[in-house]
Amino acid sequence: TDVGFLQQVKSCNYDLDLWLEKELVTKLRPAGFDEGLEYLGERRGMFGLLKRMFEPNPLKRITASDALDKLVTILQLKNAEVDWDDDTIVQVAQDEAYFEEVIANFEAGCGFTFDDDIAAGQANIPRPLHFLASFKKRVPVGLFLSEASEVEQDDMTADEWSQWQQATEASLPGEVFVKGWEDCSQADDLGLFEIGDRLRGVGELPFVDGGFEQAIKLINRQPKGGDTIKLHFDRRSSLKSRPSVPAVRKDSDSSLFQVTGQGAWKSGGRRGNQEDAFILHEIKTADQDVLLAGVFDGHAGTAASESCQRVLPSFFTVELSNSGADDIEGALERSWESTCDTYRNGCDENGECIVDYDPREGVLFAETGSENLVAGTTATVAAFGLSSRGTGEMTVLNCGDSRTLVIGEPQSARESFVVFETRDHSPDDELEIERLKRGQEEGLDYSIPMCSASGSFMVVGDFQYALARSLEGSFVTDKGITSEADVTRIDLVNSMADRDDCAVVLACDGLFEVMSNEEVGREVVRMRRAGYNAGDIAKNLCGQALKKGSYDNLSVVVIYLDR
Repeated sequence: TDVGFLQQVKSCNYDLDLWLEKELVTKLRPAGFDEGLEYLGERRGMFGLLKRMFEPNPLKRITASDALDKLVTILQLKNAEVDWDDDTIVQVAQDEAYFEEVIANFEAGCGFTFDDDIAAGQANIPRPLHFLASFKKRVPVGLFLSEASEVEQDDMTADEWSQWQQATEASLPGEVFVKGWEDCSQADDLGLFEIGDRLRGVGELPFVDGGFEQAIKLINRQPKGGDTIKLHFDRRSSLKSRPSVPAVRKDSDSSLFQVTGQGAWKSGGRRGNQEDAFILHEIKTADQDVLLAGVFDGHAGTAASESCQRVLPSFFTVELSNSGADDIEGALERSWESTCDTYRNGCDENGECIVDYDPREGVLFAETGSENLVAGTTATVAAFGLSSRGTGEMTVLNCGDSRTLVIGEPQSARESFVVFETRDHSPDDELEIERLKRGQEEGLDYSIPMCSASGSFMVVGDFQYALARSLEGSFVTDKGITSEADVTRIDLVNSMADRDDCAVVLACDGLFEVMSNEEVGREVVRMRRAGYNAGDIAKNLCGQALKKGSYDNLSVVVIYLDR
């Protein structure tokens, strides 16, 4: 019924993609569901229009008159009365990325199937391995936490008990996990949680193994100011346990790498506001598994960094599914371009970029009081394609001055701990200066870097930018600060042939302002040898940067590689 449908959509916070995802895995669907998908599939753009009509934020919701105009155009396109233009093709592809995947599966005549090993049936959907959950204060959270030893089988269903056992089988005394959540609660509305998610921090404070009572004390002792409280969680990766087709082991397999650990941490540091974001997701496709990690160092607000965090994993997953597992490099590059276009297209002529409506924080505006200042972000992203035998390469995308390092202990004391490092796109970089000068010679209104006592910068409008590449609004982009990224494939087998205690580190410039690449490499290897897990190293690097005087936000992702 209409009432039942509205109740379902409301429970998904009016997110039609999420509603469709849930309907595809339910055991009971209304008659005519497949016919409805077929109808929408024949009228491309209509599902995207419905999404815009159900937008809960009135500032972003399409008006009735504009919706009617869009509907007329959609029907004209369907009847071939008008031709598709490039802008419409791009818009529909962005609005209906998930819907396109659903339609492709139905057109193949196989319905939409899911791998039983994928938690909660999330096939081809990015699954975060470390995330922050934001809860409104003075409202029940609805999250049930427990130590592993305090849960009995009778408390759960058979499936829940199986998930709990898998997640906590290697747990340490005092670690706290998600046991469940209350229906229609804040925790349920977020749609993030799985049974067995592990609590790793409360606000800015890490939590390791203090036990349930200590976790509650940390939560209750959070500062009274502010409207929200943030909790850090991580979860066990399912990449290693995925069944694989038996294969004859090749001699070269011993040189391939396995991802044996991953972790992340971020801290606001000495700044009053946190503008960074990170991703650490696993993605399962029909061909192979992919680990996707990234750090986004925002400035002038959180709109750009949070936009990247929210949409890049989904765009990457769609691109990977469409192009095949052998094209990780192309999928990463195209998904970054789509992310940048999506962000910039959301900025209006007044320079405001509404990235999303958060019922806990309100409307997120990028514009900060100046006509030509829109929130921006740097990005560094790494992707690993993982077969049953391991991986021999990784792909890195970099835009700005956040960095990715590939690290391993060398055989000789004269060699560097750092095998690979991304290039900072700073205003004093010779390649960037040449690029900007060429643009000026071609008649573009590019800004040329200038030097001062505090370093090199580019003057754009009323502001000085200490970087030459970044995701920005259209005004700043037109002045030469481009979002074009460097994309590099790294041969891990040859570059790390004689290395031990190998790792990959992604971090914002807040870390590298006070620690050199070599110092970071030495510390990571030292802590690996001392038995630290990847998440603890990420926390410790943030802590060391603070002690050394960093005033910036800090975000670090660490990934372990072993043969």
